Amino acid sequence: MTTPRMPEDFEGGIAEMIEKGDGYAPLRDLQKRQPTEIRLKSGGEDDEAALALKYGYSAPISQISRMTQKFYGYVRDGNLPGPLEQSSVRGAHSLNDLMFDAPCVNRDGRYKEEEARIKDMMPLLKASSSDGVDMDDEDGANQPPVEIDSLLDRWSEAHAFMLQARIIEEQRGIEAAEPMYEEYKEKARQKDEVEMEASTLGTAANTVFWCRVRQQIISRERSYDLSMGYPTHDFTAVKEEIAEGKDIHDLVHRMAWPFREAYHLVMGSMMDGTAHREVLMAMIAQQLPSKMPPWAMAPGGGYWPQGMMQPGQMGEDGEDEDGQQDKRPALFKLFGKKAPDPNENHIKRNGRGSKR
Repeated sequence: MTTPRMPEDFEGGIAEMIEKGDGYAPLRDLQKRQPTEIRLKSGGEDDEAALALKYGYSAPISQISRMTQKFYGYVRDGNLPGPLEQSSVRGAHSLNDLMFDAPCVNRDGRYKEEEARIKDMMPLLKASSSDGVDMDDEDGANQPPVEIDSLLDRWSEAHAFMLQARIIEEQRGIEAAEPMYEEYKEKARQKDEVEMEASTLGTAANTVFWCRVRQQIISRERSYDLSMGYPTHDFTAVKEEIAEGKDIHDLVHRMAWPFREAYHLVMGSMMDGTAHREVLMAMIAQQLPSKMPPWAMAPGGGYWPQGMMQPGQMGEDGEDEDGQQDKRPALFKLFGKKAPDPNENHIKRNGRGSKR
């Protein structure tokens, strides 16, 4: 009977071979190696900092991945080597910026800005208030003095009539609005009069008055668009989510059409999966990319580290400086396959994934 000597000769494999096989006694006292288990979970900044400290090797990959989730950082996922395609994406981004920052699609944000200015003015308004309003009271903490409210009511009444007269004229024509012309002039005079009275207020009160006026104008801009059947889309909410760091890939459906066009062009350039797959394989395997300059290729089936002068490098005659053949193995293997010969003409892929 043949004495078992190979791991496959034992039912328990290598562990049983070391435990029962002859000649392995010195190995039995070694501590058994436990398998390594890594569990990653998402969490707050503290958890991410702890993971980065523990698994520092993954920090560059994490930063690259995080960049592709930013407003315009997603373009790094693209495969658009052509200058015309790149120019089209940049042009779409510029048009998106123009639309994204237009006042008509940021009314909520403009309204909040005016409210923030009023809040900043409240301490100064409280110090200079002489109308008897208790600014510390719950009902008066965020309210302007009575004199400002009175001016705002008169201004709003005049402005509302003028806006309605304009809507009637644009919807029904000049003949329908003509009977309101005289009253329109009177309301315009009343509005100018209120604005002149507001100019006599103190600095804080005058600032609060005009902030409230601008808020009413913003609200009536939307009322006018609704009356005329115009779009009233607003990008304030999505801009806030972008500023908070939300993944841009989750917000594409809420963006303006120029951004969606650029996004689809970038994502479409990766539909063949080749470039993206090569990047993922290189990162997961922690190996050099599969495409390297010819001078970096080693003769043994891999690549030399970039910038490293390999001793005995082979020349054109296949020999090193000492006239000896270099038979050393390469430092890095590409997934167990031999690296391509640098002297061969390789078929390269263009940006669209076709061969030429």
